[in-house]
Amino acid sequence: MSEVKFKRIIDNFNDAPFIAALIIAPSCSRGCVGCQNQHIQDEEDILDDPRATGEAIRDNPFWDGIILGGLEPLDDMENFKQLMEVVRFSEVEKLMIYTSYELYDVPLNIVPRNVRSLYIKTGKYIQDSETVTYSLRSWELELASDNQTLHLLQRNSVDEWIAAPVIKCRKNNSTKS
Repeated sequence: MSEVKFKRIIDNFNDAPFIAALIIAPSCSRGCVGCQNQHIQDEEDILDDPRATGEAIRDNPFWDGIILGGLEPLDDMENFKQLMEVVRFSEVEKLMIYTSYELYDVPLNIVPRNVRSLYIKTGKYIQDSETVTYSLRSWELELASDNQTLHLLQRNSVDEWIAAPVIKCRKNNSTKS
């Protein structure tokens, strides 16, 4: 089995409707002007066994799911496949992917079967754009620019992904500087 590459894994309480292990992807080639995560690219990569990483996440009693983001998880498809192995070994049912690509670029067919709820934030960051807030039950998420979209897909009993409703609440009037 190949190794998985990432920058670090940290607790995340804000960016998903669950307490998550945020796995920061190892790179981003998208070149968004004003990127708030550019400094992360200078950190050293961690290489690990996907099973060991997944089992460590599974064994943490605080994490209820995984977020892939920080940089661009879809930049390296071979590494994305290894990240999906981490998700499989973690046995989590909730996964959130932050990507600057579009929904049709996400290879849903390799998302492990243990994942029942898949949240995907799509769209490239646009500097000086209005932020937008999405609401899902009692949870709200503010996205960094108004072209970005939050999707919720749920796996049905025959393993098909079904889109679930997510409410785009409002565009926020102030732009970022």
